[in-house]
Amino acid sequence: MNKKKLGLLALTMSVMMSFAACSSKTAAPKSTENSGKTSEATYEATMAYIQFGNTPADLQLVQDEVNKITVPKINVKVKLMPISMTQYTQQLNLMLSGSEKLDLVSVFNDFYSGLIAKGQLLPLDDLLNKYGSGIKSVISADYLKATTFNGKIYGVTSSYDISKPIGIVLKKDLVDKYNIDMTKVKTMQDLETVLQTIHEKEPNTPLLSKPLAGTYGALGFYTDYVDPLTDGNTGVLMSKDNLKVVNYYETEEYANLVKLMRKWYQAGYIKKDIATSKDEGWADMKAGKASGMLSTVNVYGEYTDSISHGVQVVEQAISPAYLTTTSISGHMWSIARNSEKPEKAMQLLDLLYTNAELNNLLIYGIEGKHYVKTSEANVIDYPQGVTATTVGYSGLNWQFQNMSIAYIQKGTPADYWTKVKEANAKMIKSPALGFAFDPAPVKTEVAAVTNVINQYKVPLESGTVDPEKVLPEFISKLKAAGMDKIIAEKQKQLDTWAQANKK
Repeated sequence: MNKKKLGLLALTMSVMMSFAACSSKTAAPKSTENSGKTSEATYEATMAYIQFGNTPADLQLVQDEVNKITVPKINVKVKLMPISMTQYTQQLNLMLSGSEKLDLVSVFNDFYSGLIAKGQLLPLDDLLNKYGSGIKSVISADYLKATTFNGKIYGVTSSYDISKPIGIVLKKDLVDKYNIDMTKVKTMQDLETVLQTIHEKEPNTPLLSKPLAGTYGALGFYTDYVDPLTDGNTGVLMSKDNLKVVNYYETEEYANLVKLMRKWYQAGYIKKDIATSKDEGWADMKAGKASGMLSTVNVYGEYTDSISHGVQVVEQAISPAYLTTTSISGHMWSIARNSEKPEKAMQLLDLLYTNAELNNLLIYGIEGKHYVKTSEANVIDYPQGVTATTVGYSGLNWQFQNMSIAYIQKGTPADYWTKVKEANAKMIKSPALGFAFDPAPVKTEVAAVTNVINQYKVPLESGTVDPEKVLPEFISKLKAAGMDKIIAEKQKQLDTWAQANKK
């Protein structure tokens, strides 16, 4: 899920306003909710979402506080189900394949389209029309349209900063120690100079963690333009001027990228066990096992990520940010086919997009225990004696529904949401915005190609194998597995979509 997988996310002035509540000082939009008592039994809705690290110690306390809001308002009791990032896709697939109860699920990119293809998510159009007025006041129609699949909406994007160009994250102490001007790092060659400087002065300092294959942004490091077409593994666009689908792994850009990674690995810029390590990049930096990683970067990310992950960093974009179906669908919320009462799940989802108190609970926890208000309006900090590493609860702010109406943490610039809107508006719009690939007609080939990619992608993009020998083998096996057939099908679907949308 991560141009970062896990994982890595504007349309003129309408896009600038697409997140209608993009200021923490703006009143939350109204939600469709019940008023008064009801004789109907309270419904328990299960929410599955990604959790970095261990399950928070105070999860139950936060869940109890959430239910003090949701039960009176919509007669829904919430069961929070955080799942480790490293296990999320596998565990959610198993749960959705069986009969285990699930209601709201956190989904993203090609994982999303795969779940739809298997019939594991419910179409939301009718539910949004009946119970989603709050969502529609927050998320623009253009953004909702961009998450459609075969004409149906299956997911609602979170209200967060979708402008996430690919770049570098480095620990701030090293940047300061060697007086590195990160604003001058505009290309991979510029970054190589920085890595060389640090490595020469501190040869025993581990540098980059997390292989490019672990970031969705790998596609954009060596290209002027790229649209992964909701599944970058099976054909991408590499031009703003035409809709020609190409096999990225066969391009000169990809060859240059993996050759550079090999050079960096041999030079000692990449940690030696990167291809096999199960550690996540932020955890590596926090534990002193790495000093940085290639990743997507956020607006003011050096502030927000430093706060969220407990390690001071500097972030610098290397590529532009592209507005694609993938960037809008970089993170969404969907309703599982296992939901016993989809209408109640939608009522809960609508409330989550409009209720600031709920967003604060899910993102930050309980006031007085996990955070305290400061003298500044809408700004919070940790309670005395509590730190990012010792706090009993932490959520992923980009993951929960509408962080734009929640508090901001101390150290985050006051104009954060203004900058988010500006960055979203400046994104380079893809000519294929709104297109979503349906892999069903070539599902056998997709499965075979995916197996080949799983075998070769990480070793190549981590620099641990020689691309002169391994890349031709990789390409040959992709073709044997049916990559050309998949690209032809994707091209056919894209052409049909373009004609229907007059592209």
